[in-house]
Amino acid sequence: MKVQLIVLKTGEQLIGEYQSQVDEFGNEGIMIKKPAILVPAGDKGIGIAPWMPYSKAQNGVFIKHDCIGLMVDPVDELSTHYTTSFVNGLVVPSNQLETPKLQLTE
Repeated sequence: MKVQLIVLKTGEQLIGEYQSQVDEFGNEGIMIKKPAILVPAGDKGIGIAPWMPYSKAQNGVFIKHDCIGLMVDPVDELSTHYTTSFVNGLVVPSNQLETPKLQLTE
């Protein structure tokens, strides 16, 4: 799979590994694995955050071609940051909070 910068017609800028696909209804589009969204950070910076973090989109989300404005190769630094953070190294915490068992002593 190839990492691409994807601009949706809504203006959202996504980054992710994609593969061309046809859905069960015959719609042509792309399947994005582990999608992330670019967000402004500071004056001239950008950050990367999970896209739709409360969904099962991390397993992949299908986007029809008519929803996509354009797709381009990201600069190497952005592609490397995405791959390091989301593909190879992102650790998603579990829903359970574990607390250590404490014992009071005198």
